[in-house]
Amino acid sequence: MRSHLICTGTILFLTGTVLCQQPANQSPMQGFFFNIDRPQLASGVSFVTRGTNNAEQVLNRIDHDDYREWALNGAATPLTQIQGFAIWIQDQNDTTVEQFSVVGYNEDPARANFPLLTTPVMNITGIPMPATGTPPGPRFWRLGFTLNNPITFQPSGDIFLGVGLPAMPAPPNDGLFVGVNSTNPTVNALCFDQPGPAGAFPGGTVSQGSYTCFVINMATPPGTATYATASATSLAQISMDWIISGGTVGGVALAETNQANLVSSNAPLGTADFISGLHPDINGLNAGRADNIGFAVTAHTGQVPLGSPAFILMALGPSPIGSLPIRSFAAANNTSSFGNVCIDFTTATTFLAVLAAPGTNGFTGMAEAQLMLNLSPSTRNAINTMASPLDVWWQAFVFDSTNPGPGLEIRTSGCVIQHLK
Repeated sequence: MRSHLICTGTILFLTGTVLCQQPANQSPMQGFFFNIDRPQLASGVSFVTRGTNNAEQVLNRIDHDDYREWALNGAATPLTQIQGFAIWIQDQNDTTVEQFSVVGYNEDPARANFPLLTTPVMNITGIPMPATGTPPGPRFWRLGFTLNNPITFQPSGDIFLGVGLPAMPAPPNDGLFVGVNSTNPTVNALCFDQPGPAGAFPGGTVSQGSYTCFVINMATPPGTATYATASATSLAQISMDWIISGGTVGGVALAETNQANLVSSNAPLGTADFISGLHPDINGLNAGRADNIGFAVTAHTGQVPLGSPAFILMALGPSPIGSLPIRSFAAANNTSSFGNVCIDFTTATTFLAVLAAPGTNGFTGMAEAQLMLNLSPSTRNAINTMASPLDVWWQAFVFDSTNPGPGLEIRTSGCVIQHLK
């Protein structure tokens, strides 16, 4: 695996229209970027990486153990539906304007936690990097694109989404690298994350020791899927978010930490990364840590207006009667209701948040709300005595009070499973 520091002189390309305009239904981001660009752009990006000098793919594993029923569409059998993306990507030398691809796979049923490479779901090629700057040189970009048509994935397993990178024209000084959130301080001691016990090495529960999967040896299709050797510094995810166009809203777990090496996680923010965000440290596994936990909701103003209420449910497990379409509940039987109820709503604690305009460096048209729970010492002590594993489930329900019905318009997020220990 090859890694580099983020180049100096960051330049941004905030939105792209190369593939198409914003989807007609004005779709939200899933939320994997939530607070990553706060307080400054790319505050939560650790460094940039790729696996080899050759043409390859770099994938994010969105694990079914963490994210369930997310980005569902309104099909009779709902599928996870995406229609665009945002990514932090670096060109070591933009004198040569390169192209990349956006790729996606379902999980291999014969090999858990690996992509089914023989049957790609998405492979959109020829996506151009921005034109050469003045003067030419290294550039670090936040790129955003929407797709002409939605792409659907099976929601019953892991989903692998990422980018295909061309061979480096002139290694090590020219080529594309993708941004990652990482536990590795040796590349960038100013920006890295340390997970709590459920994500720590050894003994943590993160499959393969990382969420970043490299597809190499692509000269012999379909290539080889591989992860970096699991270690205390291997846990990483691509700095990439996805536009979800099936009608649901986005939602991500948050952890508010005091890490000086991850300012995007500090109060009043909280990181949505797959490291502390999904594996908070609430009892000081890392010296001095006492994380708070929370949840963030992302919607689009084309779905619901600013000021709409978002009810956030927190429980200790899934729905006891199985996942059910929100429209199967009589009160929400509205043609504009989307999503499934997957949380244990019979015992859940409910919180109210209100959707507001996006915060610093947010995306145009988005609406968002954030909830953070300040855990008391007695709560932390009680959790410390509980048996492992101990997970918290989160799900959001957004109401549009301007829809006259019949039936309430309710859009759900997926369920997010946050691993406390």
